[in-house]
Amino acid sequence: MFNLDGEVGYVIDVSGGSFRPFLGVRYLEWDQDQGFRPDSPPGCCFMNSQFDGIGPRVGFDARLPVSEMLFLVGGADASVLFGNIDFDAGPFHPSTSGNEDRTAITLGGYIGIDFAIAENISLGARYKILYLDGTSFSDQHFNDDPPRDVGQGQQPPARADGELHHPLLKNAR
Repeated sequence: MFNLDGEVGYVIDVSGGSFRPFLGVRYLEWDQDQGFRPDSPPGCCFMNSQFDGIGPRVGFDARLPVSEMLFLVGGADASVLFGNIDFDAGPFHPSTSGNEDRTAITLGGYIGIDFAIAENISLGARYKILYLDGTSFSDQHFNDDPPRDVGQGQQPPARADGELHHPLLKNAR
C-alpha cells in the first residue's frame, strides 16, 4: 500500500480542546497477491491485482482535555477514489489478465491520547483503522459467478473489502 493525503482544515477551539474539520484529496495504490491451495477447484492458484486511484477526502480531528496535561484524541475520514484495477489470475501461465475502471471507498478512524510536555509539544499514542472497499478482488474462483468478458479474457467477478489497523506513536501538536 502507498497512500498520499493532502488536506486543508480549520481548528475550532472548544472548552480547552479543539475540533478540526478538513477537506482534502487522497491518492492510493493497493497491490494484493493471493495464492490458493492446489486442491481447490480449477482456476484456483493465484491472483495478483493492483488498484490505483485518486479522489476527494473529508474528515475531522478532535482533541478533548481529560486533565491539564492529558487529552483524548480521535478522528475519522472518508474518501471516494476513482481509478483503475489491473489483475493477473489463473492456475497456469499464461494467465488471464485484464483491467477495469473502478471506484473504491475508504473509511478511516483513530482514537488515542496525547500527553502535553510543553505548551506546543506533546507525545501521543493512537490506534488507527482503515477500511477499504473495491481496491481488490475477493478471490479468483471464476466458477463461483459467471465471469465477464472484458475483451482480454475473463474478469474476476467479486469486489473485495478489507481493513488495516495498527498502533501509532506520534509527536503531536
